[in-house]
Amino acid sequence: MLTGNGRHRRPRQAPALLVAAGVTGSAIAIPLLAATAANAADGSTWDKVAKCETDGSWSQNNGDGTYGGLSLSQENWEKYGGLDYAPTADLASRNQQIAVAEKVLADQG
Repeated sequence: MLTGNGRHRRPRQAPALLVAAGVTGSAIAIPLLAATAANAADGSTWDKVAKCETDGSWSQNNGDGTYGGLSLSQENWEKYGGLDYAPTADLASRNQQIAVAEKVLADQG
């Protein structure tokens, strides 16, 4: 059996202070998240990227203009100093590819 007069109660509104705190908090948090996204990744993170890109093969020549475990384009390889290590990313070591990828990440995010 139902009690009451058959009318619904109006939903309570969140206090204005909580709403303001939520908006302010997200305005602070979102730029912080964006700032950390372009920071250097650790080696295990790069290994995960390589696993996704080339099944972890750091000497991969994809045949589409991308090379190495991180599928770096030849343009980015040259632009970010890869030629200091090897003519193409697939001929460079894992650490050398990561060094170039760190520069790409810092510049492009």
